[in-house]
Amino acid sequence: MDPEDQALVFSTINLKQTPVSTSITYDLFSYAKSRSPQKTCHQIARRLNLDPESPFKDKIMILGVAHDKEKETLTQAAFIKPLQRLIVMENEAMRDRDALKRGKILLGRRSRLIRTKNLVFRNWFIDNADSNIAQTIVNYFTGVQDRWPKAWKEKTPGLILNRTTGYNALMRFLPLVMFRLGLDRVHEIDEFRRVFEPVTLEDEEFNPEVFKPVAADRANYLGGC
Repeated sequence: MDPEDQALVFSTINLKQTPVSTSITYDLFSYAKSRSPQKTCHQIARRLNLDPESPFKDKIMILGVAHDKEKETLTQAAFIKPLQRLIVMENEAMRDRDALKRGKILLGRRSRLIRTKNLVFRNWFIDNADSNIAQTIVNYFTGVQDRWPKAWKEKTPGLILNRTTGYNALMRFLPLVMFRLGLDRVHEIDEFRRVFEPVTLEDEEFNPEVFKPVAADRANYLGGC
């Protein structure tokens, strides 16, 4: 390019730049040849969105834009962020990516680190057992779906269990369940179902009046029910 065109491109990009959707950014990791926490989470999101047996079938907006407004309740970014936090600390995701790209061995098997940071999927990721992570998410949320079928399956105004607020709360609760059941294997749907059976909340109670969207931390109330 000649200097005039270079100057035009530079000024256009810097004067009219618009942030790229985080969901699109995650989608770009599919082009990476090496593994990374971001790529693993993206692949899990795509797999669960397409799998007929998944509780997330057609619920995830892969590019962050709704194509089926009757079913989609989560953007890809909203799905991935809580999942990635169970694999790697947020400020070290790029470090993992760079290490794997260079063929290095990842660290992080220490039990204390896993428990203090809730990295319940860390060892499976290090062992390249991404399928265990995906299956655990499927089984866990199938247990949720069985306990609250209407609140999870239906996209109904006023119900937030299958939206960002409910999903974030359930993902924060998941490490507590995993520590209780054990981190050494993929747990069956029935095991997760039994965890939710004593919870007294009913489908219609998962609404913004009880769980405020602007204060998602309050959704952790689920863990104490």
